[in-house]
Amino acid sequence: MNRIDELESQFTAVRTIESRRCAGITFTPQSIVDRMLDLSEPHGSRYVEIVDAGSGAGRFSLSAAARFPAAKVIAVEQDIQLASTLRTLAREQGLSRQIEVRNEDFLDTALPYSGQRLFLGNPPYVRHHSLSRRQKAWLEKRGAVVGRRFSGLSGLHVYFLVRALLEAREGDRLLMILPSEWLEARYGGPIKSLILQRARQIQLFLFPAECEVFAGTMTTSVVLSLEFGGSTEEFSVALVGEDQRMCTEEMHRVSLPSSEAADANWLRLSQDAIAGRSSSAGVAGSTIELGELFDIHRGQVTGKNVAWIATPETARLIPQRFMFPCITDAKEIFDLAGDILVNARRLRRVIDLPADLLSTSVLERRAIHRYLTIARGMGADAGYIASHRESWWRVGLGDVPSIVMTYMGRRPPKFAVNGCYARLLNIAHGLYPRLKLPRAHLLRIVQWLNANGSIRAGRTYAGGLVKVEPGDARRIRIPHPSSEELRMAA
Repeated sequence: MNRIDELESQFTAVRTIESRRCAGITFTPQSIVDRMLDLSEPHGSRYVEIVDAGSGAGRFSLSAAARFPAAKVIAVEQDIQLASTLRTLAREQGLSRQIEVRNEDFLDTALPYSGQRLFLGNPPYVRHHSLSRRQKAWLEKRGAVVGRRFSGLSGLHVYFLVRALLEAREGDRLLMILPSEWLEARYGGPIKSLILQRARQIQLFLFPAECEVFAGTMTTSVVLSLEFGGSTEEFSVALVGEDQRMCTEEMHRVSLPSSEAADANWLRLSQDAIAGRSSSAGVAGSTIELGELFDIHRGQVTGKNVAWIATPETARLIPQRFMFPCITDAKEIFDLAGDILVNARRLRRVIDLPADLLSTSVLERRAIHRYLTIARGMGADAGYIASHRESWWRVGLGDVPSIVMTYMGRRPPKFAVNGCYARLLNIAHGLYPRLKLPRAHLLRIVQWLNANGSIRAGRTYAGGLVKVEPGDARRIRIPHPSSEELRMAA
């Protein structure tokens, strides 16, 4: 074990996983640090300064200082123990004069321009729930300066990226390892717009989904390389090799849509470029996008599940015709032994009353009003969803989907033919055929999807949570319904 490994191990021994997660502290493996710096090697003689944003114990700073001895390294780290560790290592390696360690917040540290810079590192990944009002105000203020509205759903890594993007000048470069979710999530739109405006060259290096770069996080990672100087002229992508190699000779050019490029799913476009296929419908020969066969919608939001999912007691007050078997938990799909949901008796009932209660009989109405008194006591009439309904008690369950699918979990989505005509809440998506498809075709599609599922269908967040939005699901490619491959799935 070398010196930096030893000090990082001592740090992790005294800091709990929870405390490190709250601060977004993850240590980048040395092999990845080296491979990332390999990308900068051709430009190393240009750098006057190298800015390590969130330096941690200093792997990037120390390696960059050794690789580019003519450049000054500014290492910015808010954690006092990690900053002290880096000072110790810099002193031991004779790099104290070259490396300036700042125990400061990267968002606020002063970065006067001294010459061409490389913004480098592994910014902290902290979910938006854990960020302070002061931090969110920082992002809002920066957005106002550049005429963009950055989302409050952005994680701290986005804040660091924004700071670097706003600081960068022509000739500067950026090289950071980041979680990949901003490439495809809606909150990433303003970030991508800013990159397109300021970066002449964009390079992405995608890690395979099964590659856990940061142990214990299960987060999909990407290396972002930018060269600044005007609007984007080149956008290319490559997969990171098994030896962590990032090979520019094996890059594939990404074609962005001529309009709304910032809103495009950059991860999906990158994967299509690597696979050598167009993202437009019908180009891939015998394959077809799921959205060409199905409309895909998330299930209904009740606004107060405790009120609208019937219990044995509340069910006695509601006429049976207003209670519908419903998928209310993703486990009801995940735990299926087969590919068909067949037993409605195992499902809970959701109360879906008519908007006009005068359409009910006098006896029904009396029972319903007794129930609505109970529901008010639960606050079912006071929430955001209820307040935006024409009638607060009208849940408005959707039509029966032909296929149901999970959309959130730490595994690929699970699909099932809806054989018991269940409705669904917003814990799952419903697939509604655009054309009439026989049950046998539906089953073959489901069987193929379950056998060939991939977490790449969605967006991977911290902790390995995969979320598949309806738009993501529509872009899943399957064999054409008439193909032999799909027939063999049965």
